[in-house]
Amino acid sequence: MKKILLIATLGAIMTTAYAEDKQPVTGADTASFEQIDSDRDGRITRNEAASFSALEATFDSADANQDGVLTEEEFARGAAPEAAR
Repeated sequence: MKKILLIATLGAIMTTAYAEDKQPVTGADTASFEQIDSDRDGRITRNEAASFSALEATFDSADANQDGVLTEEEFARGAAPEAAR
């Protein structure tokens, strides 16, 4: 039992240490902007967001300027989905 608690604690510490400034964190399962932006062009398209159901569901409201992509700023302002975080 102690071993399981130790492993769980270490996992939580490692996850916390891995979090980046650009990663909005509000849930247990997190995905950073860089992880979602699979083609590394600095924007999240609807196709990239499709892999994260909660982001896909909030994509339109997160896209502040309605240009069809999320910038890092739009993502950081709350577009990061609960399910993907």
